[in-house]
Amino acid sequence: MSIPINVFLNIIFSLLDLLKGGFVFSLVLFPLVFVGSYLREKVFEKRFSWMTSCLLSSFALAFVIFLLAYFSPYVSAIPKESLGIKPPELDVGFFGVVKLIAFGLFKILIVSLFFAFASVPFIVLGAIVVEYLTKHKFNKYFSLFIATYGCCTAALAIFIFLFKWVFLGIIFFLYSS
Repeated sequence: MSIPINVFLNIIFSLLDLLKGGFVFSLVLFPLVFVGSYLREKVFEKRFSWMTSCLLSSFALAFVIFLLAYFSPYVSAIPKESLGIKPPELDVGFFGVVKLIAFGLFKILIVSLFFAFASVPFIVLGAIVVEYLTKHKFNKYFSLFIATYGCCTAALAIFIFLFKWVFLGIIFFLYSS
């Protein structure tokens, strides 16, 4: 094959892989989006504006997800702690554990705030898509899934091609700093 056809096929297959990856991510994130929209409508929207309720619901979901992701290795290591004798250099004590938890909660708070503010454009895009599709007689849940798929695909394209350092920065900040 000639080089221009090869480049064209690479572009087409890359776009198909991006669409496939967006679909996989949207399958995973759709239950979270569903819970977040329910949380926004029932809890936050009564007292706050639309944008503030979106920020608060995305912050709450991100905080819970990062909390589970950050502390799950520590929780899974608790049963193994009683195996053997710990050297005194590795025994952190009560205040060391409290300091670890406080510092971990601070890091989770910072990452969740970053995630909440970074997700605002995708929330607005998703709200526009949901409003458009429900106006044209589509089911509310189908509209929400299509909006989730579109936002996941757009976010993957942006964060894979433009901001590659964001994923590694979040992981580094949570676990290594």
